[in-house]
Amino acid sequence: MKELLPWANGTADASTGSIRELNERAATDYTVRHLLDVATTKEPLRPALTGALVGGWSLTSLESHPGRPEIDPWLRGWIEDDPPQTQIVWRTHLPVREGLAGTKREVEAFFEAAPPHTSEILETETFRVVEWLAVRAERLLNVANADRDQSDCQLAKDVAAIVISKSGKLRSALRLAELSPDKDARKKLLSVLAGATLIVDARIAGLTSGLLDDSGTVPPPTADDGQQWMPGESGGLTQQPPVVKFRVRSVAAGESGPASSQWRERMRFAAKISDDGEARLWLIAEKWCSDSANEEDRSTSLRQGLEDHRNWSEDRARALARSFDLPERYEEVLCAAAFLHDEGKRSSRWQRAFNAPDTATVWAKTEGPINFLLLDGYRHEFGSVIAVDDHERLRCLPEDLRDLALHLIAAHHGFARPSIGMQGCDAAPPSVLEPYAKAIALRFERLQQRWGPWGLAWWESLLRAADQQASRDNEARAVKIAVVANSGGA
Repeated sequence: MKELLPWANGTADASTGSIRELNERAATDYTVRHLLDVATTKEPLRPALTGALVGGWSLTSLESHPGRPEIDPWLRGWIEDDPPQTQIVWRTHLPVREGLAGTKREVEAFFEAAPPHTSEILETETFRVVEWLAVRAERLLNVANADRDQSDCQLAKDVAAIVISKSGKLRSALRLAELSPDKDARKKLLSVLAGATLIVDARIAGLTSGLLDDSGTVPPPTADDGQQWMPGESGGLTQQPPVVKFRVRSVAAGESGPASSQWRERMRFAAKISDDGEARLWLIAEKWCSDSANEEDRSTSLRQGLEDHRNWSEDRARALARSFDLPERYEEVLCAAAFLHDEGKRSSRWQRAFNAPDTATVWAKTEGPINFLLLDGYRHEFGSVIAVDDHERLRCLPEDLRDLALHLIAAHHGFARPSIGMQGCDAAPPSVLEPYAKAIALRFERLQQRWGPWGLAWWESLLRAADQQASRDNEARAVKIAVVANSGGA
């Protein structure tokens, strides 16, 4: 193959232009065509893409759906004899207490707050992972049995690894003994790990120069402890955005960690609990101020009142609409939705759960932390739909465009496709709320039929973009104020 490429100063030109010229030569030169065919990876088989499949994938607010298969074969195709793969991540902190993993909800929330980052993932064949785990687990168990004063003894008692699916759902929590299974259990472990992410306690070690090494005994550095991770980073308190925009701190109850205006609490997990049920040690997952891993994140930043945020969002929506040269009626739909999308945050439950600093102002953005127990699953988007159902800015729209505006409000954080939860909503009794929830699902179906799955998702992305741009404007304003303050107000 290399003899077909142009050479200069001992270097072959393998640019896209050179490859294009080769393809043009291959049209008339059989030898070149044959060499290109041999050097080209065979195109994988791909299943048919049908409207029913796309419709199933669009129902993203349903946790499970029998008509929504994994999307990998449609993205990458089926490769013959391709063994299943597993991703491995080493972490200092796992959501484990007293030798047990947290509840399913806690574990999933923890890894949503501190999700596996591309830079910390090692991916290889699942059977290799199982073989590596068996050796590491056996050696660590032997050490623990030989010397009960070692930290390995505690590791043998704790959950040593957690398996999550690509969508972040908990598959399994495993102890060391379960990582070195017998023949029958090995098949089960292979099934659990196939296509999943294995998050292991850093004390398992077994990593050398970025490769699996079952003889490696030194715990590798991890991305979750706030220390320097990538070359050039200055550690957890750097004022420059880090590559990994989360960190986890272990903090005793009643203590506070180092203050930093750039990090904000995303969630906390009680790692130790007293006999009275009080937390004695917290694992606190923090996010970099401008990062967001879920819809709640976008509401925890620098404080901003609802009046300001909805005006800024409408301004951004109008700018987007005009940049796309949307007809005036559609511009008004998008702007009305942007202006009204966060009205559900007026709920006293939302204000208290997001730690609003006072009751004199209705806040759209707070500094948190979020009290999820108090929030009780309340979705402010659902509250917004109820609050604006008869708003004057929607009454003046034609029925079909009013439908679109209400859907954008309900779906601006990815829910309402087709359903959204009613729990925690204090606006009315469940018997009154149920018709709203039903209308949201039916509205999604009508709009999906009219705009198609891609078109409706495009509309949703416009409102989401306006909302996020308004949030970034708020962050930028705070940075400017801080710079002026630090310069003495000059």
